[in-house]
Amino acid sequence: MAFFVTYGDSVPAGYGVPIACNFISVIQKRLSSSRNHPVQAINLSIPGLNTFGLLEMLASGDGMALLPSSSFIIVYIGGNDLIDSLPLLLSKGKRVLPKVIQMSQQIFTRTLQVIHRHTRSPILVGTLYNPFPNSPIAVEAVSLYNQQVIIPAAQAAYTRIVPVNEAFLGRESVLIQGYSSGIAGQHGTHGIEYPIHPNLAGHRVIAEQFLNCLGN
Repeated sequence: MAFFVTYGDSVPAGYGVPIACNFISVIQKRLSSSRNHPVQAINLSIPGLNTFGLLEMLASGDGMALLPSSSFIIVYIGGNDLIDSLPLLLSKGKRVLPKVIQMSQQIFTRTLQVIHRHTRSPILVGTLYNPFPNSPIAVEAVSLYNQQVIIPAAQAAYTRIVPVNEAFLGRESVLIQGYSSGIAGQHGTHGIEYPIHPNLAGHRVIAEQFLNCLGN
């Protein structure tokens, strides 16, 4: 049976939505339908995982044996790198951004190169959306992370870049679960403390971006 592998954090893991509705499941169902044969999704995403954790995961061999036979590989990670740095960014401001970015650059690049060495199949890497469009520091941090970490690392490993950030821009209020003010540090609606994850519509939008990159 054809299959694809996903590495990532709570977003591809589908935090906050039914497992059948996360963007990985949407992709799996669409491909199974369009290709007229079952396609299996092997989702190795872990909520809370950051790029350093993913590199350690790969070093331990988790899922590596699957890569040579995988039809393609999805990587969606990096948000926790910024979330872990959010208190520092909010208290110290953008002067600490270069340090935050530099810490991720080498690790993200090494991570994608490890995956690239173990497969000849397409690797699709998604850019990060910004759940806090009304926080200038968040806007700058996510933009820099995409431009100076994800995109250069993806290019160095000859992967396909999936512009998730562009699909969310200006639509955050309808694509983020519990979206309230769009200001970092403020609680969301409906009892959601951290309004950072996509809702059902958000997962469908992310799925469309990856499917477009696959030509489906």
